[in-house]
Amino acid sequence: MTNLKARDLVSRAWALLYDQTSEATADASDFVENAIRIDPVNPVAHRVRAAIFFDRIWLGEIPNDLTNRQRALELAKTALRLAPRDEYAHLIMAWAWAYAEGRLEEAISECERGLEINPSCSILFGNVGAFLAALGRPQEAIEACRFSLRLNPRDPSNFWRQHAIAVAHFVAADYPASLQDSKRIARARSHLPSAIIWAASAAALGKTEEAQAAVEDCLAQRPNLRADSVVPGMLRFAHEADRERLLALLRKAGLPE
Repeated sequence: MTNLKARDLVSRAWALLYDQTSEATADASDFVENAIRIDPVNPVAHRVRAAIFFDRIWLGEIPNDLTNRQRALELAKTALRLAPRDEYAHLIMAWAWAYAEGRLEEAISECERGLEINPSCSILFGNVGAFLAALGRPQEAIEACRFSLRLNPRDPSNFWRQHAIAVAHFVAADYPASLQDSKRIARARSHLPSAIIWAASAAALGKTEEAQAAVEDCLAQRPNLRADSVVPGMLRFAHEADRERLLALLRKAGLPE
């Protein structure tokens, strides 16, 4: 039987992750580690611990290097082993395949396994959309993300679905649409991946001042960001041509080398 105090700590930790800030992530980590001390095999605690680790990579708190990617994969595997019938454990495993391993097709398959458990899980559909965008399948990506948004229009993490739509438009070279969507997200909240797409899209359209404003937004969030660096929270495009296009446009936008 799950310890009630541990369950409460885990719930508080999961809720904090929606803030996507270093402060919230640190508090969430404290809560979940306390929960695991109380209940060492609490499956949800281990799932949230894995999610926190991904957040720390995305927020740039720890390097996106091989050691940390392997650690993320291990944490995701532990969460799934403890709760194979938890759709969110499959979501975390999908993140591991996509972000730690770059195996986007396997990430989609993992989401599909989660959807067999809960066919109404909007966040799984949204992540399928994000993976499809990175695979260079923009129309399918947009459809999956829009379906996710219709399923749960009030999900506080929906800005990630909206970001994936912006990425899909960028992949399709629909720069007016990617500019509009990414700028809206970046202006509404601190979200580096959206600011990156905003900068690149503005540069593609020759909007110099707009691109400079987006670059300023990027550097305000991550002063050491460089045009050729891996952007935390962004999937690596499956097609090298898409990645090279993004990097070339970021240089044009004025992001430092």
